[in-house]
Amino acid sequence: MLPLLKPKMSGADIALGFYDHLRKNRAEGFSKARDILPTTTAINSNAVLEEWLYLEIFSFDFSVYLALRKTPAKAAVLTPFWQHVEAWLQDEQVAALPERFAVVACDPHPIPAERSELSYARLLRRLQEYTSSVTSPHQLGPNSDVFFREDSVKGINVLSDNIERDSGWRRY
Repeated sequence: MLPLLKPKMSGADIALGFYDHLRKNRAEGFSKARDILPTTTAINSNAVLEEWLYLEIFSFDFSVYLALRKTPAKAAVLTPFWQHVEAWLQDEQVAALPERFAVVACDPHPIPAERSELSYARLLRRLQEYTSSVTSPHQLGPNSDVFFREDSVKGINVLSDNIERDSGWRRY
C-alpha cells in the first residue's frame, strides 16, 4: 500500500489559517473567555476580549519564533501573518482604558490610563510589554498577585480574604 502524500503547506497558508482562526474566535467572543467574567461585572468585557486578542496574536508570533528561530520558514509564516493582522486592525478604534491600580508586595502601583487609539497601535505596544516580560523583570515584580481597588473598577464582586477585607484591595 502506498502512503498518501499530503502537499506541504506554505508559510502563507499557515499564516492565513491562524489569521482566519483568530477572526472567527473573536467574532464568536472567544469561547474560552465566555465564563471568565460574571455577567454582572463592571469590567468592560470588550476591553478584556481585546486584550485576549492581543495575547493570542503574541502567542502565535512567539510560538513560531521559538519553533523556527531565524530561518526563512519563520519569515515565510510571520510576514504574511502580520500583513493580515495589520490590514485587519489598522483602522479599528479601541476604547480608552481608565487608570487601574495593582498591588505588588502590599504596595499600590498605578497602571496609567490609555487613550482611545487604533487597535493595531495598542497591539504593537502590548507586544513590546509581553516581549520585555520575557527578557527582563517587570516593574510590578515576578509572579505577583494582582489586586485592584474596588472603587477603580466600580464595585466588582469578588471573593475576599483577610488581606482584601483589611485593605480594601481585591485580588484578580
